[in-house]
Order: sequence, then C-alpha cells, then structure tokens
Amino acid sequence: MPRLPSAAFFSRLEQLSFTAALRGEPGRQPEPVRPDTGPTTRTKNDMTQGNSMKTSALIASSALALMALAGPATAATVTACGPNICYEYDNAQAGIAKFGMPNLVGDTMQFLPVNFRAESSNGAGFDVDSATFVFNRVYSVSGAEIISITAAESGDYRIISGGTVDVDLYLQAASNVNALDLAINLNNFAASGHSGGTQLWALNAAVTPAALFASVANDMALTVQNTLTAFTGSTGQLAWIQKKLILEVAVVPVPAAAWLFASGLGLLGLARRRLLAA
Repeated sequence: MPRLPSAAFFSRLEQLSFTAALRGEPGRQPEPVRPDTGPTTRTKNDMTQGNSMKTSALIASSALALMALAGPATAATVTACGPNICYEYDNAQAGIAKFGMPNLVGDTMQFLPVNFRAESSNGAGFDVDSATFVFNRVYSVSGAEIISITAAESGDYRIISGGTVDVDLYLQAASNVNALDLAINLNNFAASGHSGGTQLWALNAAVTPAALFASVANDMALTVQNTLTAFTGSTGQLAWIQKKLILEVAVVPVPAAAWLFASGLGLLGLARRRLLAA
C-alpha cells in the first residue's frame, strides 16, 4: 500500500500556493491526492478548483486593501454655481472632517459643523482644534469683479469658575489670474471668567478683492482657517467652545446693463406721472 503524504506536506504546499498568488504567479497544484475520511473521496480536479477559489479570494482581498489605502474612490473636484458666483473645491480635503460638506444657498456657501469643538477642564491647560477649508476657485458667472467675500461664523461656549475660550478666523483670497494679488483678513473672539451658562458667539472677516487686486478680480482661490482654543488652569474649572455655522458670502456688482434697464424704467415712470398730471 503506498504511503500517503503527511499533514505537514500539505501545510507547506498551501504556503507555497499563497506565496505564488501574491507574486502574480499561477498557484502550484499538489501532485498527491489525499483521500477524505468520509464516505466519498475528493479528486485532483476538486482540489484544483478549491485552490483556484482561494487564489481568487486572496487577489480580491489584496485589491480591496490597496483601494482602501489609496483613499475614497469618489474623491473629485466639485463645482457649484449660484446666480452670480461659482465655487470649486476638493470633496476629499481634510478640512471636511471639521467643517462638514458645504451647501450652496443662492451665492452663499453654508457649512454646518457638528464636531468642531475645543474643551478643557480641571486645569488641563490648552485644548486646540483647528481646520482649513480651501475653495480652489471662486469666480463670477458673468466675468464681473467680486467686490467682497465675507466669512460669517457663530456658535456657543461656556466657562465655569474661570478659564478662557477664543476663536481665530483667517480668510484669504488669492488671485488665479495674477499670483501677486492677495487679500487677507484675520479676526478673533475671546471670552474669560465665568460665563453664567451657555452663551452665543459670532465672528466675521471680510476681504475686498476688487479694491485690492491689481488684476481683474473675477477668479480666485479662497482659504478659510478656523482655530478654536479652550484653557483651564485650576481644578474645578471648565471651558468649551464650538462652531455651529459658517457662511461664505461673495458679492458681485450689478451688471451695467441692469443699471441702464432700471434707470430706463424709472424715466418711463416719471414721464407717465407727468403726463397724467398734465
């Protein structure tokens, strides 16, 4: 009676097949046939099919792992246009984790953060939460210059038995036409002591590209950076602050044709009133 291969032999065989699959080589198939202990016996063809399924599963698992490491498959540049202003941004940028996805309302981009918060308690010192959101392009539909862009933010905070909270808002418009054109503004909100319960805060910063750019101010990149800070220095103190709403408002002038049309209507109305009065 022929001697059957040992269990260690088949264990080694499976390792060789696994290594070959990872290297992109065809899996090595076993020569001997090990009979099953049940009433039926597996054939060499059955074992070949089983190894092929294992190899396919390994390849599929490796592909999924590589896709996960590469990042979201849906990452793309998003363009959203209102009546007068268009915004372009990367929907996979890191700032979305804090800002949330923007929503266009008219010509205004609206953010509703749900996890943008800094908190310190019992003398833990500083807690800082910071994030940046970038619009690669903010441009006017008509080609008219953008007069101003305002970031308006609000949220709430609380301080118990001392401590401090503050918010820094940094707004930057950089021309996509002339690299030397730049408009920057920075604003801050701060509170300290005992707040007497939860309080509201509001903050805004504005830039005026049409007035500050040497080139035409109708196409620019917009950067919004927010930093929240909470501090406590003693036991029994609590300080927290969070952001609830962010609005990016861009304003363009009314086209000259519209002014002329409105002026014409006004003159027609005045002439009609004078005619009726006569």
